[in-house]
Amino acid sequence: MYAYCREMPGVTEEMATSVDKEVGEAPVAGLVAHVSGPRENGWRIIDVWESEEDCKRFQVERLNPALEVSWKATVGICKAVGQRMCLESV
Repeated sequence: MYAYCREMPGVTEEMATSVDKEVGEAPVAGLVAHVSGPRENGWRIIDVWESEEDCKRFQVERLNPALEVSWKATVGICKAVGQRMCLESV
């Protein structure tokens, strides 16, 4: 199992919803659980994956392209999100 937590300062519910729409509703291979919601100054995502490889594949194949489309006007936020990413094996 692999846990993934991302703190995203400055991200709003509208921005998170926009990314979700771009990612789409197709099943995500290896995703066991996904929780996201507002924090005091942004948004938090917590995912549990079957493996780190499943997580990375999702990021490359679906998440990164969705971010490029959804947040093209907010590149600075994308960079901040990447710097605050925490990945942890469980």
